[in-house]
Amino acid sequence: MRQRPFGLDDSTLRPLIRNHGAAYLDVLRHFDASAASESLPSDAVLLAQVRHAVRQEMAQKLGDVVFRRTDLGSAGRPGDDTLRRCAATMGAELRWGPGTLQRELSDVAATFEAHLPPGLRTSDAGPRPGTPR
Repeated sequence: MRQRPFGLDDSTLRPLIRNHGAAYLDVLRHFDASAASESLPSDAVLLAQVRHAVRQEMAQKLGDVVFRRTDLGSAGRPGDDTLRRCAATMGAELRWGPGTLQRELSDVAATFEAHLPPGLRTSDAGPRPGTPR
């Protein structure tokens, strides 16, 4: 990989190229170089991929992006911060209100809970700090 758009490293570019092939540059047209962080925490997924999914692939639900249009949900449940940032990016694109944003996060959490094996579910671990049980 000779070309390194936006200074992205191999761990970010390889999955992008694997998923989008030669069209990976189309995805990067949605890159916001002015953003403090365009990468989602601990995942090799860019917010540009989220924007691309909404603008070009007609993603309308957070689950569309997490489970079908990116690698976010491929290796299990991403962290809460990752899901919140993804949802906030989609919400800005789709003009979601706070209620819609929360429903989308809840729907994705429920999908993970239904499909993760016992022991990996958040309900198996007890309450998270700061969340009521």
